[in-house]
Amino acid sequence: MTETAKKRQSTPRKTGTGPKRSGSAKGTKRKSPRRKARTRKVKVGAWTALGAALAVLLTLFLLFHRWNGPGSETGAKVPDGNWRFGIDVSHNNEGRIVWDSLFVMTDSKGRTIRDPYQARTITPVSFAFIKATEGISFKDSDFDRNWTEAGRAHVRRGAYHFF
Repeated sequence: MTETAKKRQSTPRKTGTGPKRSGSAKGTKRKSPRRKARTRKVKVGAWTALGAALAVLLTLFLLFHRWNGPGSETGAKVPDGNWRFGIDVSHNNEGRIVWDSLFVMTDSKGRTIRDPYQARTITPVSFAFIKATEGISFKDSDFDRNWTEAGRAHVRRGAYHFF
């Protein structure tokens, strides 16, 4: 063997037991790369899915259900008995009024309604209050026409002033 080969065999090798340095000579630590967060699949049981679906349906029902209680779209409850019905007419009414076909419709619970197919009773209007004036100087532009046409249709009529 040559002398250099002998020196190599006799020189102990470094096994890495001393302090480790990585990066630059200043001693900064090298950061290990971050691992991506794993997305976990959530397992939902059949009963949990059914319960969630029922909760959504119940919420939608409660939000969009029309209650037939106070403040509903239907109208005032008419007590039992023989009643006469009247209307209030002013320039704010849309379109022309057909005076000979004015009716009040009530449903099976005695509330006024708009749909003739749900009406239990249909009663003709027997009187009308017609707006004549408002405030200090306003005169209803439709008063003369409404007054005349209500008289022709044999609807009892009365005029009023809106303060």
